[in-house]
Amino acid sequence: MGISILDFNLTDRSRYHGVYRLRDEDGYEFTDAMEIHVIELKKKLTGEGEVDDWIRFFNVKTEEDLEMIRTRNPGILEAIRELKRMSMSNPVRLWNEAHLKEVRDRRAREAYVRDEGKAEGRREGKAEGLTEGEQRLSELIRRLMEDGRLEDVSLAAEDTAARKRLYREYGIK
Repeated sequence: MGISILDFNLTDRSRYHGVYRLRDEDGYEFTDAMEIHVIELKKKLTGEGEVDDWIRFFNVKTEEDLEMIRTRNPGILEAIRELKRMSMSNPVRLWNEAHLKEVRDRRAREAYVRDEGKAEGRREGKAEGLTEGEQRLSELIRRLMEDGRLEDVSLAAEDTAARKRLYREYGIK
């Protein structure tokens, strides 16, 4: 796809946005994947669509014109913000860029600290879980051996369901 934004009138037609596709001499369209959009900025606007909003943006001559653009198009809103930022005096623009950098850096630091905290919490949780689990199993094995239940020791080591049943039987939490 190609987009041509012209600061002159290419055609005599009143339409300011034309879409052109490739066709052979018999009118057979080559493909619908190739289009050329031509936008003629000098022609009179007739609507309130996205193309109209972009034409209004490209035709801005003063800051008042910029303020008059009413749109919800996020691309145009971002372009307006960027144009305003670029239009700032050098010291103000430098201060603004430093401020934006500080905000990005702070967010990155906070995200890093949050991610590291979560990772450390998971590591500690796993370590404590293993320690508690090992203590439970050790208590179960000790009590089974005291009772002479050697087959149940082997069963508890291999079968999770049997181990849970034995924990309940011995009241090990």
